Amino acid sequence: MKILIQHRHGEEISGVTTYVNFLLPELAQLDTETKVISTKTDSIQSWISAIKWCDIVHMNSNHLGFVILCKIFRKKVVIKYHFPFYKTTHLEYIPYSFSQRLWHEIKSLWPKKRIPLKWKLFALINYSRLLIRVATACIGDSHIACSDFLGRSLDFPWPVKTIYNPIAISPNSVKTREDLLAPLTLTFVGRIADDKGIDILLMAVSRIAQSSAIPFCICIIGDGPGMEKMKKLAQDLNLSEQVDFKGRLLPEELMPIVSKSLALVVPSRIQDPAPYVVMEASVMSTCSIVAQAGGLPEVAGPSGLSFERENVDDLAKLLAYALQNPDDLLNRGNQAYIHTQENFSTAATAQQLVSLLQANLQAS
Repeated sequence: MKILIQHRHGEEISGVTTYVNFLLPELAQLDTETKVISTKTDSIQSWISAIKWCDIVHMNSNHLGFVILCKIFRKKVVIKYHFPFYKTTHLEYIPYSFSQRLWHEIKSLWPKKRIPLKWKLFALINYSRLLIRVATACIGDSHIACSDFLGRSLDFPWPVKTIYNPIAISPNSVKTREDLLAPLTLTFVGRIADDKGIDILLMAVSRIAQSSAIPFCICIIGDGPGMEKMKKLAQDLNLSEQVDFKGRLLPEELMPIVSKSLALVVPSRIQDPAPYVVMEASVMSTCSIVAQAGGLPEVAGPSGLSFERENVDDLAKLLAYALQNPDDLLNRGNQAYIHTQENFSTAATAQQLVSLLQANLQAS
């Protein structure tokens, strides 16, 4: 079977190129041939040549022109969704029928009265983008999502299968107290921006900093537009001793920190479908404390700890629990490794994808 894998990125966005790069070696072991096309960097001539070559197309973006070309050459198309399809599900998801969802989306994009002309024109751009996404989805033959949550939030009238994003898993020894940093460290990894909820984490830390008899450190790894704002908030909350802003680190620099952390903390405000950072922590037997948002609890697994999204008190209680019960957090981290091994391995993901592609070809 000849598989053409399409994505629209020149660099990493939402784990898409990571997903593709993890899949390729496994697909080679399953009696398939693969080619990868970036609709951002490759020429249209390359698209056409690759489409003509393949038996089936696996798309990873809502590219209307590309899916039309696939249909011109009578190729089956399986589309995978990696991030929210609608703007109205970015912050909060309420189940709707497909028609209700579209109407809700259209109303939310409608420009408000007495706004500058440029913003009214931007609304037209958003409508055109919605039309492109819906049209692409309607043309596709089969649909998959990177988490159960994302599949539900599409609100499509047709089935959406979940195929989790894969991650490479190396043999790992049981994590013990001797493997932890001193003082006990709770780590955030990601972009420093409002939607990541770092202010929620800092405010939760301020609730326990004075009363905790256990020394601890909050390690914040990453960079972004909110860096100075978060540094000022930490200073205003008198957290200079507990919070360490590391800035952007290379993978070989940040992974040992996550591996030796008591827990990874993901206080996201947005409905993250299936962030790789949680799986990366699990591979290193580090437990995750996540917001009840999107696919975060789903990816963290049954051993993860979760709190009500944007609830500072709820998060503060979990942070205090983690510091007071490090052995339980270590056990949860070791269980997270097993959960990831069973559900997110590259071999299992590749086999699921190949089976789905074969089923689509046989249905021709």
